[in-house]
Amino acid sequence: MAEDDLATAMAVSRDRIRALEKALEAAEDRGAGLEAASLAAVPSDVAGNTVVLASARNIAAAARLARALAALGRVAVVSSPADFKVAAASPAGSTAQSPKAAETGTAMAAMDAGSVFGPLARTFGGSGGGGKTFFQAAFPDKPSLAAFMDAARRV
Repeated sequence: MAEDDLATAMAVSRDRIRALEKALEAAEDRGAGLEAASLAAVPSDVAGNTVVLASARNIAAAARLARALAALGRVAVVSSPADFKVAAASPAGSTAQSPKAAETGTAMAAMDAGSVFGPLARTFGGSGGGGKTFFQAAFPDKPSLAAFMDAARRV
């Protein structure tokens, strides 16, 4: 009987942990959405695209924030200085909307994240990959990551 009680308690604990992990993920997504909305309100205009540069505490948070910004129509490059990584995202589809473009009713071309940021990352010793809407890379050290982010400002 004690083994059955232990097995039941373990199953209940596993279910609670899963529920807490899902709640944490949802809260992190909401937080990224709020941060993205704040950052997207004042983007920098780079090479005809609305690119938002930011940093996050780790690569998971960087990817979450980059995707949240892309969902708002922004091209985003988010670094994770703690682990020398970067995540970049571009809106799905063919256009990225800027605040100015929204006022005038025009759209800007969305960036192909992998094609633009992949070669740039390799220039600074980074390795990684991705596609049109998402790119991720790791760098050998903090100076390489910083150089990449500086270059991303001028893409």
